Amino acid sequence: MKPMRAALLLAALLCAAPVRAVEPTPAGPVLSSLLAHMLQRGHYDKRPLDAAMSRKILENLLESYDYNRMYFTKADVDGFTAEYADSMGERVKAGDVGAAYAVYDRFMQRLAERRAWVTELTASTMTFTEKESAPTERNKQPWAATDAEMRERWRLAVKFDLLREKLDGDKGEDPVKTVLSHYDSLVDNYKQFDSGDVLQNFLSALCRVYDPHTDYFSAPKEENFSIGMRLSLFGIGAALRTEKGYTSVVNLVPGGPAETDKRLKPGDKIVAVAQGDDGEFADVVGMKIDRVVKLIRGEKGTVVRLRVVPVDAADPSTRVLIRLVRDEIRLRDQEAKAKLLTVRPASGPTRKMGVIDLPSFYADLKAMGQGKSTTRDVSALLESLRAKGAEGIVLDLRRNGGGSLQEALALAGLFMGDGPVVQVKDNAGSVSVLDSGTPSPSYDGPLVVLTSRFSASASEIVAAALQDYGRAVVVGAKSTFGKGTVQTVMDLDRYMPPSLRAYKPGAVHLTVQKFYRVSGGSTQNRGVIPDVTLPSVEDEMEIAESSLPNALPYDRIEPARFTPVSRVGRLLPSLIRGSQARVAASPEWGYAREDIDRYKAELADKSVSLNEAERRAERAADEARDKKRRKERTARAVGAPEPDKGLEITLDALDGVVPSTATASVPPKAPSGHPAVDAAKDPAKAKEDEEYAKAPPAPDLMLDEALLVLSDVAASTVSAQTAVQPALVR
Repeated sequence: MKPMRAALLLAALLCAAPVRAVEPTPAGPVLSSLLAHMLQRGHYDKRPLDAAMSRKILENLLESYDYNRMYFTKADVDGFTAEYADSMGERVKAGDVGAAYAVYDRFMQRLAERRAWVTELTASTMTFTEKESAPTERNKQPWAATDAEMRERWRLAVKFDLLREKLDGDKGEDPVKTVLSHYDSLVDNYKQFDSGDVLQNFLSALCRVYDPHTDYFSAPKEENFSIGMRLSLFGIGAALRTEKGYTSVVNLVPGGPAETDKRLKPGDKIVAVAQGDDGEFADVVGMKIDRVVKLIRGEKGTVVRLRVVPVDAADPSTRVLIRLVRDEIRLRDQEAKAKLLTVRPASGPTRKMGVIDLPSFYADLKAMGQGKSTTRDVSALLESLRAKGAEGIVLDLRRNGGGSLQEALALAGLFMGDGPVVQVKDNAGSVSVLDSGTPSPSYDGPLVVLTSRFSASASEIVAAALQDYGRAVVVGAKSTFGKGTVQTVMDLDRYMPPSLRAYKPGAVHLTVQKFYRVSGGSTQNRGVIPDVTLPSVEDEMEIAESSLPNALPYDRIEPARFTPVSRVGRLLPSLIRGSQARVAASPEWGYAREDIDRYKAELADKSVSLNEAERRAERAADEARDKKRRKERTARAVGAPEPDKGLEITLDALDGVVPSTATASVPPKAPSGHPAVDAAKDPAKAKEDEEYAKAPPAPDLMLDEALLVLSDVAASTVSAQTAVQPALVR
C-alpha cells in the first residue's frame, strides 16, 4: 500500500472511531427523568413528550451546537434522526441521556475537521474583486448533503471573515492571523466543556420545546443568572444567557453602565471581550457562560470592551465596539425619575408636561412594606409634578422589562383607582382576577403611556389595563414584547437521591401561569398594540416574543367584570390623525422612515457582498448619510427656539439628598464610530470632528411625539370641560 493511501486510510479510521470527548455524569439519568416528569406535570401546557416533541428536542440540541448549519452534514443529521427523533421523549423519561454526548462528540469531530479547512482556505489566494455574496441567513439553508457543498459554504464563510477583518484593517492586525485565531478560540472554548456543560445543553434543549422561558440551569449557570451582574457586583449591568452558541444579552439593569451608555441592547450577541483600552480581545463564541461573565466583571472604574453583533444588524458582518467603565450597580440608579418639560405644539398654547421614566417595577420584599416601592416613588413624583404645574403625564415604559407584579397592580391603581388589573390562569385552568388594591386614583389628569418592543411582562400588564379602561392613550412601536407568562424557579437539590447529594443539580425555570387582560385577551405573543402607532425599525427586528421558538400562542378567556372610565376613546380618531400629520411632515421622522426602508431592503436581500469595493462604498454611504443629517439638523437649529432641557426631578432631590459630584476615574472616549484625531497631524479631520460634535443630537422622536399627543389630549380635555361648565360672570 502506498504511504499516501495508508495515511488517508488511517485518518478515515480515526475519524470513524467513536472518541468520547467527555465522560457522562452519573447524575444525568436522574436529572433527565426528573425534568421530564416536572415538565409534563408542572408546565402550563402539560404537553406529553410524544414523537412530535421528541423531534423538537433533537432539533434544539443540534441547533445548540450548529445553529448556522456549518458543521453537521446531512448524513450526520439523518443518522441522529433515525436513532433519536421519534424516541427522544421516551428516552429522557427513562433517564437515557446518550444523545447529549453522541451529538457533542460528533460536533467536536466536525469542529476539528472544519478548523483544518480554515487553514487550507486562508492559505489560498483570495481576492475581493469578484461579484460574489454570502448568505445572511445560514440557519435557513438545508444541511449540506455533500463534502463539496460543505466546502463551498466554508469558502464563502472564510472569505466573509477575511473581508470583514480587512475592512477593519485600521486596527493594524493581519486578517489571516485574526481569522485563524478566532477559530482556534472557538475550538478551545468547546474543549473546555465538561460533562455538566454537555448535560446542560441537552436538558436546555428538552426544556425549551415547551416555551422559550422554560429552561434548565446548572449550578454555575443558575448562580450567574441569579446574580445577573447586578446590585452589589461591579460590572456592566447586563443579564446574559447562552443561546445557540452565542452569549446574548437578556436585559439591561436600569442605571447600570450598559443601560446608561444606550448602545448595548437586549438581543445583542457578545462575540469578544477585552480588558482595558489596550488589552487583546478574547473570542467568547462557544465559551461557557460562567467564563464569559468572569471576563466581563471586574473592579469598579476599570474598562471592559465588547465586540457585539447588534440585534438590529441586517449585515451579519457588523461588529460594534462598545467601551464601558465598570461600576457598582445600585438600587438608586434603577428607580423612577421625572422631568418637567415645556411642550410647544404647532398651534395652541405651550404647556408644561411631566414625564415619569419607570425602568422597572421594584420592591424590597424583605422590608415588610417599609422598603423601596415603585408605587410610593411614582406617587411622590406625581405630587411634585402636579405642584410644579404639569398639565399631563407621560408614563415612559419603553425600557421596562417587568419586575414586581404587586407593584404593577398598585401602580395601575394610582391612575385608575380600585378595580381588576389583570387575570391569571394556571396550569389547572383556574383563573384569578387581581385588583389594584388602591381605593382611589392619585392622578386623574391627561395620561399617555409610552411603550416599545422592549416593554415586557409587568409593564405590559399596566399598559393593557390603562388601555382597556380607556384611562390612557398608549403610544409606541407596533406592539410591546409580548411576554405574558409567569415562571417559577424550582431548586432541584431536594429531589436528588442520597447517593448523588454531592452533585449540584441546579434549577429549572418553569412556566406555570399566563396573563390575560381584563378585556379577555392575552398579553402573550401579541403584546399591547398602541392606540397611536409610530414608525420604528424595531418593528422589523426579530426581538419580540413572537419571534422566539416555541412561544406560547395568543388566546382569549372571558373578560373580567370591570367598569371602564372611557376618557380617551372618543379622542382617538383625532389624536391619530394629528400624529400622522406631524410624522409625515417631520424631517426627523423622514430619517426614521428612510432607516426602516433601508433595513427592510437589507433583510429582503438575504445576502452580503464579498466585493471589497462594494462594501467600502456601503460604509462610505452610511458615513455620508450621517454627516448630511447632522448638517441639516444644524441648519434647522438656526433661529429655532432653544430645545427645552426640562427640570429633572429625582427621588434624591425630593428626599433632600445632595447629588454626588464625583467623576469617573477613567476619562471618556470619543463617540463610537467617530474617534478623536490628533489636530496637529490632521487639522481638516479635527475640524470635521469639532463640527460633528457641535451638531445637535438626534432627538428622542418617540418621546417628543408622545408629548405632543399628550398636549392634544390636554387641549381636548380643557375644551370638553369648558363646553359643559357655564362661564363665570364678573
